Amino acid sequence: MLALELQLLAHRSATFAAEYDEVHETHAEELGRIVAGFYRSLGREPQLDPRELAAGCMALAHGLALQRRKDSEAPTGRLIMTFVEALLANAKPCAN
Repeated sequence: MLALELQLLAHRSATFAAEYDEVHETHAEELGRIVAGFYRSLGREPQLDPRELAAGCMALAHGLALQRRKDSEAPTGRLIMTFVEALLANAKPCAN
């Protein structure tokens, strides 16, 4: 939820947005590297740029966080894992 609040603040404040965009860009690059390494470790090639896949996972997590309530039994982790498993099931083996 904090990540969403910071993103909303960046939309309202150009000064904050400059700082936020730099941090967000670094975070997105790192997540993209993690996704690429994950695919490599499984001998697979991602269907999209790893950074795009990381952005999709982040968007899914943020959307699910918005929908979740304190007393909710929302299957956030299961949904994200289903998303990741579907991506991996459609990934091609690495060309060596």
